[in-house]
Amino acid sequence: MLRHYIKGIGFLAFKLTDLEFCLPMLVQCYKGSANENPLLRELLTRFYQTYGFYPSMLSTDKGMDSAANNDFCSEFGISAYIQTRDFGNKNLIKTGKGKTFHPDYVEITDPRVIERIANRRTESERQFSNDKWGYRRERMSNRGGSEAELYMLITMITTLLTAITAFCVGRPDLIRSSSAFRWLTKEGQ
Repeated sequence: MLRHYIKGIGFLAFKLTDLEFCLPMLVQCYKGSANENPLLRELLTRFYQTYGFYPSMLSTDKGMDSAANNDFCSEFGISAYIQTRDFGNKNLIKTGKGKTFHPDYVEITDPRVIERIANRRTESERQFSNDKWGYRRERMSNRGGSEAELYMLITMITTLLTAITAFCVGRPDLIRSSSAFRWLTKEGQ
């Protein structure tokens, strides 16, 4: 039996990724007890400061659901697909898997298409976990502020190096593979 099992990095780690390859574009860490809802606007502002433009599309979970976040995205031309909490008092768009979206804030209202957009976010979240185990970072200390930042920075660097290597050798199937170098070595033997 495990005692004192600590899960996670103790900080809110936000990773903005592109929807095509799930490659990280911006990583931010916040103290774990912070309210994550207002952090979306700060995260998008940092993205703008870094790249000079806002993302064209955004998909988030229910933790980011607020009129302020939706209005911010509308103001800056971001197609935001922010899952909405269903309190039973609104007419919401419901997908086949039970995800709900406010029809006033989404451009596409077909539940099948919205489900596909939401699934891309889920794939990105799974990729973080795959990276952690694929690159053997489960052994890395990640329980403090600077450790969490280093952890996320190393995650971003290794992911981008893998993508660049896969692209350079003409293997787009390995762009997001944490075992890409192993596969390249096996083929080269």
